[in-house]
Amino acid sequence: MKKGLLALITVSTLVATTASAEENWYDETKGFIGIEGGQSKISATGSNLSGFETDTSSYENEIGIRLGAVERDWRVTLEAWLRDNPSGTQLDRANLAIDSYFLASTMDFPLQPFIGAHAGYMGYKSNVAVGGGSTQLFEQSGAAFGIQAGATLNLDIVSVDVGYRYSITKLSQDISGNNVKVDSLGNYYIALDLRF
Repeated sequence: MKKGLLALITVSTLVATTASAEENWYDETKGFIGIEGGQSKISATGSNLSGFETDTSSYENEIGIRLGAVERDWRVTLEAWLRDNPSGTQLDRANLAIDSYFLASTMDFPLQPFIGAHAGYMGYKSNVAVGGGSTQLFEQSGAAFGIQAGATLNLDIVSVDVGYRYSITKLSQDISGNNVKVDSLGNYYIALDLRF
């Protein structure tokens, strides 16, 4: 009981200290730069060829960088990511994202939920097995857009994001008579930003 009470007092003190330190950081627009890590999964349709990612593919690691501006109720971010694995599959993306801290005006607390939208570029490359031990390269790029949601924890000049991003795209290529399409991308991520 004493340990639980001590833990509760410690957490309450930390939250109160953080809240007071953050009391005025959003009174003006601040720039930020950050890094991001997470996992993404491609959804591909229109082919039964082996060796190509499908809806049942596993999530793969990716890393990214971020640069933007933030204020109390909103954030604008330029984002870029790269996923490259030993099998030859490569994914690169760049977005402009706009997020709304929709409870910021009514809830003055360091942890803020957000929801937003993004638009940008996605390039995807993967070797597709076409039978007889041979492969063909699927390599396409084009526009992508979607939504994201999550929460930001503001700690003095540092903030931490945890979120999910869903992007829609229409990349397609004919491979051995099959019209292979990449339809969407799901991405879980955590980001660390430094405000300046």
